[in-house]
Amino acid sequence: MNKTVIAISAIVGSAAALVTCLVFFVFVYKPAQSRDIQPPASPTKQSVPTPVDQIPNPEIKASDVKSISISTVYKGFFEPGSKCAKSYNEYFGNEDNYASPSSPCTIKMTFDRDGRATRSIEIGRWDKAEKEKRSVEKSESMGEISPDQFQTLAQAIVTNDAFKSWRVGTMITVSNCSITVDHSGGTKTVMSNVDEKTSVFLQMIDAIKKAESPIKWKVAD
Repeated sequence: MNKTVIAISAIVGSAAALVTCLVFFVFVYKPAQSRDIQPPASPTKQSVPTPVDQIPNPEIKASDVKSISISTVYKGFFEPGSKCAKSYNEYFGNEDNYASPSSPCTIKMTFDRDGRATRSIEIGRWDKAEKEKRSVEKSESMGEISPDQFQTLAQAIVTNDAFKSWRVGTMITVSNCSITVDHSGGTKTVMSNVDEKTSVFLQMIDAIKKAESPIKWKVAD
């Protein structure tokens, strides 16, 4: 009798243990395991720069131009015989241990459609101790440009082949001149290492010099 009771108890205990294991596996372990398993991550897409020749290059109309600016150290921009028409070494000599075919003068001019014109000329000299250029002279002036003069200048710039073919984002290693057009769709800056051979870019420089010529500049306060 005792053996029978013991056997039945063992069977009941084993069955209970089996049921407990099944409950734990189905309701506890398996869901937890499912939560721990994550789907494989999607590979990260690498951003690829857009080739320059695929960057949009919309046409800019003269009527869309708000302002035109130039910044240059091209010595041919200045009047022949003026101090800024010299190269750095012609102006300062060779004592600075610095050589440049460009003018030591940086001229910046801006012409606005509303008639405002500004000009600054800054002369920079190489500082041997600091190993950088330092401003040694600067002048600023203001003037006015007529609506017709501005429109003529804007037309000359936006129809120039060097300007039209330049795509936003293009960079060059060496540049002694940059021309910036602020227009209704944004800003476009074209650059060049100008010399007598860059005939197409020089057309824009000539147009700017022609627009500047009649302006009566006054020293800025």
